[in-house]
Amino acid sequence: MGTFNAEYHESIQYLNLGFNHDRTSNFHYLLLTHSPIGIWYADEQGHCIYFNQKMLTITGISPEEMEKEGWTKSLHPADTKQIYLTWITFIEQCRQGGNPEYKRECRTLQADGSITWYLVQAIANYNQAGEIIGFIGTLTDITEQKNREAFLLEQQTHYHAILNAIPDLEIIDINLDYKRGKATDETQSEE
Repeated sequence: MGTFNAEYHESIQYLNLGFNHDRTSNFHYLLLTHSPIGIWYADEQGHCIYFNQKMLTITGISPEEMEKEGWTKSLHPADTKQIYLTWITFIEQCRQGGNPEYKRECRTLQADGSITWYLVQAIANYNQAGEIIGFIGTLTDITEQKNREAFLLEQQTHYHAILNAIPDLEIIDINLDYKRGKATDETQSEE
């Protein structure tokens, strides 16, 4: 892992030096460091060599953990194997000349026991010879969306249980179609 740390620090120094030279580079530096989403760059083997602070916040791991153990350290234990396998498959597809996009929902088990959900997206970065030189990716926190979905499912289950507990209750299911600005009963549209 010592080599990985050295490569990581060299990459960060390179990125920082490059961003301090002109106004455009400073813009890119600010974009990476202050983005509301996690941004990362991995080498051709898929090892993360750059990540912004938002990525660390979303995944709940420290820069030192990211350097030593990589991004898989952040995965929920129940998801680790599947996510890792889909990542390896993605890398192989890229090496075989495909240009797929990696898009996957992941969970992180935080130190306090809470779960953070995020959407990870990545694409391969190729040189002029068509060889993979790395992967560029983002992490978007979707925890609130997942919590709302879970709440709605819980409410739906609760209401179904209440309705199913009422004896001799008949429920008429009406499928409403919106046509010409009017809601119509499905049976009316068949006539």
